Amino acid sequence: MRRGIGASALVAAGVLLVASACAATLYPWWWSQRQISAARSLVASAPDEVEQPESAAGHANACTQAVRKSVVSGVLVIPAIGLVAPVIEGISDPVLDLAVGHDPASPIPGAAGEAILEAHDVSYFSALDQLRRGDEVIWAVGCRRWVFKTISTTVASPGTVLATPSNGFGLALVTCWPSDALWWTPNRFVVETILSSVSSAAAPRRAPKVTPVELAVPAPPSLLRLGLGLDDNAVVLGTLRVTGSPAVQWRLGPGPLDAARVGLEAYFALRRTVEAQNHLWWSKLALPDVALPPSWSASGVVDTVVQAEGERIEDVKLESTGESVVLVVHGRDLVASQVSS
Repeated sequence: MRRGIGASALVAAGVLLVASACAATLYPWWWSQRQISAARSLVASAPDEVEQPESAAGHANACTQAVRKSVVSGVLVIPAIGLVAPVIEGISDPVLDLAVGHDPASPIPGAAGEAILEAHDVSYFSALDQLRRGDEVIWAVGCRRWVFKTISTTVASPGTVLATPSNGFGLALVTCWPSDALWWTPNRFVVETILSSVSSAAAPRRAPKVTPVELAVPAPPSLLRLGLGLDDNAVVLGTLRVTGSPAVQWRLGPGPLDAARVGLEAYFALRRTVEAQNHLWWSKLALPDVALPPSWSASGVVDTVVQAEGERIEDVKLESTGESVVLVVHGRDLVASQVSS
């Protein structure tokens, strides 16, 4: 599903900006094409930057860059919320699954005009609404830093215009609103900034390596063949929340979405197992003390809650008016520890 905005208008009616993270009810999520292997190596391919120590003569630090090919255009740094994220050219689903995307219809940050960066609301830009006027937004490429200052934050509707700031150099950050939505929403949260300064790197800074969730649903082949993705299972998606004490860089990245993806696959596996009343399947999907329910209610909006400590997932809860499921990590599998109606 293609979406994007030009440099002058936020979004026209009917055009979707970050539609994957604002997926329409019953619309198949983008997870089926997620490239976990690419996520592992993405940030590691960013251009290196190294700060040279101050010389004995007292000269200012110099920055040198190790040149190598990279799919990463630059690094977005927002100190106020602890975000350090890779930026890739484009705003397609595969790009936004892994990184912040630069809208190719807009200039590169630091060039004249209004540059536009987009990301999923429940991923890299989940804390964007915490920014306040004056907060720095840094665009880093190799040894260079373009420092922007936040001038406004707003919830925008279709047709809202993004004006270039007074000095002619702006950067807008755009995501879906509300920030925990897994359904499609027409509203966008927009942070507008103005270029404040350009300098060499004061210190080395690189986006952290993306750590993908390496959990699986222990479904037997006969169950897997029925399909455990959103394209095979109707569900009304609600919100995604993260609780516990997650690492900031894990929270502001694709980790929570990966956890929710596996959690929903387990949810669908459990639902199909109850519908089939298959005790063998159930023994693979749930802890021994969890009984196979006689029925499963598919009614209501399904909200997802991921509890994490650092980069480690503790459990995933899926809650609706019909069912409540708690999934815990057992080895490398995500299995049910509680199922209640």
